[in-house]
Amino acid sequence: MMEENKGFSTVTDTTTDFDHLMEYMNAGVFKQKVEALLSECASGVVNHGNGKQKGKVILTFSLGQVGQGEQVNIQHSIQTATPTKRGKKGETDTTETTFFVGRGGKLTFDQPRSSDNGQYSLDQEADGLLKRDRNNR
Repeated sequence: MMEENKGFSTVTDTTTDFDHLMEYMNAGVFKQKVEALLSECASGVVNHGNGKQKGKVILTFSLGQVGQGEQVNIQHSIQTATPTKRGKKGETDTTETTFFVGRGGKLTFDQPRSSDNGQYSLDQEADGLLKRDRNNR
């Protein structure tokens, strides 16, 4: 939710909503993988850890700009080490998703709208048109 603050940006309108981002990574499949692998690792720790072995789940995000535009490819990977009866089982899964970069670096799946001063914002007028669009008609 945007707060009225006389033109200054707030943390909420310029920072990435991680929950929302996870919903769009690999069309939501990445989030499901993280949930499943966390559960599998926890189960392995409880069933085979004997109070000594630990499991590990590592999330890695690598960002690269797409051409010269305001988009980035995020390569997201999950790496696990899960205790088993006779040792550990490991897995690494890597996928990639493209996101838009808005004002302050906010990552969104949908393209941000550009305001009159060239800044990107996800807000739009009540009628769905930008001020620039309304003035040109």
